[in-house]
Amino acid sequence: MLQDNAFYIRNELNQVMVFTAMPRLDESGMPESEAFLPHATYAREALRVILDAQQDPFANLMTDLWLYTYAKPWAVPDTAEKLVSDIADKIENRELFVYLD
Repeated sequence: MLQDNAFYIRNELNQVMVFTAMPRLDESGMPESEAFLPHATYAREALRVILDAQQDPFANLMTDLWLYTYAKPWAVPDTAEKLVSDIADKIENRELFVYLD
């Protein structure tokens, strides 16, 4: 997490994905286009691909992203699938926004 209160992860194409709780606006005040559609199924698949690309068997990056999103360290899910599902739900509910940096 950097100074602008966002969470950064590299995707399978080595592009930086920015996860933020607030939508980004361009110079004209219009919302920037998001990295992927705010739909739970699409977000879930995209997050699974990112998880696989990280080669992180313990899902540490997804756990960090989940903690950034939920801020409840006592309630962290115990499986990577549940982490991905919870994060995808936040994206679908427009509580988490994803952009390419």
